[in-house]
Amino acid sequence: MALLILVLSTACTSPQQMSDAVEARASWQERAATPVERFRFSTLRDWHPLERDWVMLRFGSNRNLAVQVRQPCIAHMGQARSVSLVQTMPNSLNRIGDRIRIDEWVCVIEQMLPVANTGPDNEFDGSVRHSAGGLTGGT
Repeated sequence: MALLILVLSTACTSPQQMSDAVEARASWQERAATPVERFRFSTLRDWHPLERDWVMLRFGSNRNLAVQVRQPCIAHMGQARSVSLVQTMPNSLNRIGDRIRIDEWVCVIEQMLPVANTGPDNEFDGSVRHSAGGLTGGT
C-alpha cells in the first residue's frame, strides 16, 4: 500500500514539476528579443542555468542575456557552480570568438538572446565574484 501511495504521489508531482519547467521556459522565451551577435555590458552580476543548454546572465543596469552553449557545457549545465566569460574585448560578448567557461569547461556560444527584465530582483539569487581568470559567478 505504501508503495502504491509513493508511486501515485510521484506521478502527481511529476507533471506539475514538468509544467513549472515549461512555464519558466516560456516566460523567459516570451521576453527574449531577436538573436544578437554582440552584447555590450558593464558588469556581470549574476547567472543561473535555464535549461539543458541555456544559461541566463544578468548584467549591471538590469540587463539580461540568455546564452545557448554547445558541447561539452550542455552535459554540465545543471550542476554548474561557476560561470566566467572568456572575452576578446572587455565589456563586450561576441557570439563568434568569445566563449563561456562553465566550471572547467570552455564552450562555444551558439546563440545570444537579450531578455527583458521582469522586475528589480528578477529571478536570480546567486552571486558573482571577480577572479584572475575573469568574472565568475555562482548560484
